[in-house]
Amino acid sequence: MTYLLFALLAGGLAYGLSRSIAGTLVNTIIGFVLAWFIMPTLAFGFWDTTLLLTIYVLGGWAWSLLYIDSYGESKVSSKAHKIHGAVAIGFTLLAIILVPLATTWSAFHHSTYRGLLDVEVKDFDTEQMLLDQTQARFVDQALAKRSAEELLGNQQGLGSQVDVGEMSIQSVKGRLWWVAPLEHKGFFKWMSNGTTPGYVMVSASNYSDSRIVLEHELSIGMGGNFGDYLPRFLYQNGYSARGYMDYTFELNDDGVPFWVVTLFDKKVGYSGSVATGVVIVNPVTREDKEYTIDNTPEWVDRIQPESIVESRISDWGIFVEGWLNSWTSGKNVIEASQGTSLVYTADGRSAWYTGLQSHGSSDQGTMGFMLVDTRTGKASFYRRAGITEAAAKEVIEGQVQEKGYVSTWPIPYLVNGVPTFISVLKDQAGNTQMYGLVSYNDRTVMAVHQNFRTALRNYGTAMRSSGTAIAIDGEVELVTFEGTVIRLGREQLNDQVLITLMLDTVGNKAFAVSSQTSNEVLLTKEGDTVKVSALDTGNGVIDVDSFDNLGITLEVTEDQETVNTRYQEALEARAERKDRIDAESVLKDIDPETLKKLLDAARQLEENK
Repeated sequence: MTYLLFALLAGGLAYGLSRSIAGTLVNTIIGFVLAWFIMPTLAFGFWDTTLLLTIYVLGGWAWSLLYIDSYGESKVSSKAHKIHGAVAIGFTLLAIILVPLATTWSAFHHSTYRGLLDVEVKDFDTEQMLLDQTQARFVDQALAKRSAEELLGNQQGLGSQVDVGEMSIQSVKGRLWWVAPLEHKGFFKWMSNGTTPGYVMVSASNYSDSRIVLEHELSIGMGGNFGDYLPRFLYQNGYSARGYMDYTFELNDDGVPFWVVTLFDKKVGYSGSVATGVVIVNPVTREDKEYTIDNTPEWVDRIQPESIVESRISDWGIFVEGWLNSWTSGKNVIEASQGTSLVYTADGRSAWYTGLQSHGSSDQGTMGFMLVDTRTGKASFYRRAGITEAAAKEVIEGQVQEKGYVSTWPIPYLVNGVPTFISVLKDQAGNTQMYGLVSYNDRTVMAVHQNFRTALRNYGTAMRSSGTAIAIDGEVELVTFEGTVIRLGREQLNDQVLITLMLDTVGNKAFAVSSQTSNEVLLTKEGDTVKVSALDTGNGVIDVDSFDNLGITLEVTEDQETVNTRYQEALEARAERKDRIDAESVLKDIDPETLKKLLDAARQLEENK
């Protein structure tokens, strides 16, 4: 019905401007075809409809110029031509220049643009921020697609009928999975088969953990045609006057597949898109249901599209001091670092992550980062100096530059309470070869290894060697355990020995001690009484920070004691420098009035002592 409406509008404009029957018929056909392919949104602020109507008006005027009678004279008077031309040109200027300029230009609406993102500035809190390394993502989208295609190839005859669709990551019952629908392998496969038999899912942490589910006959998707093509299905089922985007294939907690599509409004003329809810389509039953943000089912991970979030962050940072400032001095202007990643917070909610840096600064450092809840769209800005994702990628690749490995885009996690970028290093064939970690706070603290557990231990050693204040930002505390060794295991890892032991006083945890941490651990046996200091991260196996066998005393010379003392002093000095740099980074972004108030308050406290 919507296509017919646009076709009649195109024909009516042609007839009104040209009085040409042939022009009217041609314009009507062209109008129908364009409306079919473009699927214009019947609402203000959408360029597809504006440009389509402009084409119709100009097309109608063109027919008035082309249409002549049998004597070679135009059937439209010269005066009418001028009037029609003025109408066509006037409509064009009004539709594509004047109205968009007045309703959309940031010079007039900069404060509205900035207010579209609800941002809360928060203290750096690792307990609420990111998941720990046990949820690290070792399979990226490309690897997941390869695993799914390999699985599909093992199904006799199925690979010749369907392809693997776009992989999307989501949490299913607390685990991260890449999920994709099976799509028709071309138009004629769609004609003959009608539906596809299900979907595939690949673990985000284990390349080999993949499965294919052939229990659902999918009739709607991005690989369908005509009414089976998801965007057209929505357009023809009541959403022709609504903005919708971001077609995500998701599973509910029972493994039933759905399409989740974001609904959005334009808040500032032709721009300022803001998500308002979702429409969920069952590709098996062909039922669709609309939800607001507040009543969207809990299993839906993503309501806020990445493109909308990036635009809102950009506007929030650019217009901090108004429109003119963004083009002149750029004072206090903030911009996102390269790349946006989907991460999962400590409570299992998904969020878009990006670093934030001062405008014009290098692409290596950030002043903090932002997390935007993918359901509510609420943003949290954490002030914390660190390195960007691009810098982390560069550091990790630099450790194996002779091998030519390429790092996946680093994703931030918590490793023993320290924000850490983790990525996978792949060879030219796309196979996983190594794992890389680099501290968000200090690019010199990093580790790369073929085995992730070994990379974690090496990273812990690097943190201790650098004097990194491991638990300075969160509630992860360095605690001491003492007891008798009741079990002990030994493992050779390249140039070090790893001892894993259990104590009678801590029966539900094991402690991993590297020979680089203490020589005494190599002489330890079951029945010995030991004291260990470790970060109580809550994991079953805890990396030990210090180890002391109470029954062994290894003599240390006076010179070595002096070296150890100097080493500890150097670590403390380095930590102090790091804290000072972090403080200076935060202070430079505070406006002078607020800074003065803080200094006055500090001075008052000092006088009251």
